Amino acid sequence: MKVLFVIPHFYKGVSENARYSSHSISSKNKRKDILQRVIFQLHSLFGNDHYAAIHYNRTLAKPANVFAFDFDIKICTVGDNHLLDEIDIPNNYYEKIPVNPQKGPTFMGYECHKILRENLGHYDYYCYLEDDIIIHDPMFFQKLEFFNSQTPMEHAIQPQRYDSGYFDGQWQKKYVTKLYPDYRTHEPPDPYKTFILRTLGVDFYFSTTTHKHAGAFFLNAEQFEHIIKFKEFGDPDTCRPNLELDDAATLAFARHFTVFKPMLENMSFFELEHGVPNMLHQLYYENEEVVWDPSRD
Repeated sequence: MKVLFVIPHFYKGVSENARYSSHSISSKNKRKDILQRVIFQLHSLFGNDHYAAIHYNRTLAKPANVFAFDFDIKICTVGDNHLLDEIDIPNNYYEKIPVNPQKGPTFMGYECHKILRENLGHYDYYCYLEDDIIIHDPMFFQKLEFFNSQTPMEHAIQPQRYDSGYFDGQWQKKYVTKLYPDYRTHEPPDPYKTFILRTLGVDFYFSTTTHKHAGAFFLNAEQFEHIIKFKEFGDPDTCRPNLELDDAATLAFARHFTVFKPMLENMSFFELEHGVPNMLHQLYYENEEVVWDPSRD
């Protein structure tokens, strides 16, 4: 299997309290750490730079990584507005691709679409990752393949995205370890579809979702050939006002596939970490229960 990951990455420190952390001077070190983790995790999970210590003769062996596959990471940047020159990841672990979005840096996701399209026919999976989306599961692509093998091409799976209660070197909310912010934004869709996949002796439940965003998408070759037929893929004029960041990750995918996510019973079966939590500060503990108050922004 051969996989392409394309990542839009932008950082330009503008002020201490900028709305987006990619513009926040105080968030620079955090953004560097998250970007390193995004790249490192892909190599750690799916690469072959693994070693096992043989203590009695002080030698090393290279174990086989059964989850390894060939992959390329292409990171799109705009001018000097990036942190690639400041991270510790070796530059042969990724390819830097300068882009020049005509409508401005917030539209660089659509330039990533073009990079994906240029590589049509060369990969088995085409993946888009925002620069703060981190994979932790070595079986991520096995689960993806299993889902796709059991469903029609026009059915696509999105992972559940979670905010970790532990970041910036400390436990931020000591009564929360994970928050899944995208679980349900509206009433269940109509028609509401569910099905069960059984593997490892366990039933895993999936349903169509009202919140199709995950800051990423993962399409096999057949699905990718399908999505590039539509204008929403690669055309920044199709995105909604002030939603160009979200729409680059979601709009074409959401409109042209029936999108499923793991259900509440097993959300962690297929998940991603959102490296920049944006809802944890709205939670607090009251009368031995976790309470959500969106007005705490």
